[in-house]
This record gives sequence, structure tokens and C-alpha cells, in this order.
Amino acid sequence: MWPRNQMRPLIAIADPHITVKRIRARTDDPLAALITKLQWIASRTKEIDAVGVVCSGDLTDKSDGFTSLDKRKICQEALFAFSPPIETVIGNHDVPAGNLAEFPWTNLGSLSSNTIGAVNILPFDGFKVIGDFLVEGFHWGQDKTSELLEGKAIDRTKEGLLSVA
Repeated sequence: MWPRNQMRPLIAIADPHITVKRIRARTDDPLAALITKLQWIASRTKEIDAVGVVCSGDLTDKSDGFTSLDKRKICQEALFAFSPPIETVIGNHDVPAGNLAEFPWTNLGSLSSNTIGAVNILPFDGFKVIGDFLVEGFHWGQDKTSELLEGKAIDRTKEGLLSVA
């Protein structure tokens, strides 16, 4: 579909906060609304032949533990339509208190180690090639990303580099 000299697009999303918890201020079903949005993003990814989807963190929400298998399955199904899987950095809502030792028992840990929907974690200390893109992941709190990025000039002549924190 894409000529050799053109890069296939990469879709970036931020802070979807997948949760199965009811949100007081909403009158609809927030999880159903979010699943609809994620499914639309997945279909758009296929429609434009995007190379993938990158999330800049907070894919899940810390205030809601996916303690039951039913809850986990609902959230996994929200990600089922994605092919290739979502690539994400770990956000502060994905791992409460920034304790990465707790990661396997967190919502994101649960979603990244399943076989229903797929999530891949971007490395904090390097780059990952996704299609024609070089994707650089930062962990905001642990690596003091704000200090790393503060005052950094962006070289707009470089194509295909995406930094997410």
C-alpha cells in the first residue's frame, strides 16, 4: 500500500486509563465507551495500514485492581482488536508508587502477560524499532525524564524518532 519512499504511519495515544470501575460523573458505561474507542483506533490502524500503536503511559488505572478474572478478561478484550499489539511505557497509574517490583501484579502487568489482548512494554534504557520508527521510552519518575528533556532542542530534520514518557 505504501510506496517504498514513504513511511507507514504510527498511531500515538495517551492516557486511556482502562478501568472497570464506575465513574461517578458519567451516566454512560465508561468501560464500554473506552472499548468502543479502542476498537475504533484498532480499525483505523488497519484502515491506514499503520505500523502500530504507541501509548505514552497510563494504559490502565491504579485505582482499580483487576482482581477478578472477569474484570481482567473485559480489559483484555478491549485490546484484542490490536494487531500489532500496543506498545507502551509504564505510566504512574500503571504501577502505583513507581514500585516496578510490583509490576507483575499490577493491571498493566496482567494485560501485558495475557494471550487475549496484547501489550508490549517499551524499554526504558534504549530504543525499539517499530516499522520505520525508532521509539524511545522514558519512565517519567524513575529516570527523572523531565530533567533529561528540559531545554533539549528538538531536531525536526530527523524523521522517524518518537520519544514517549
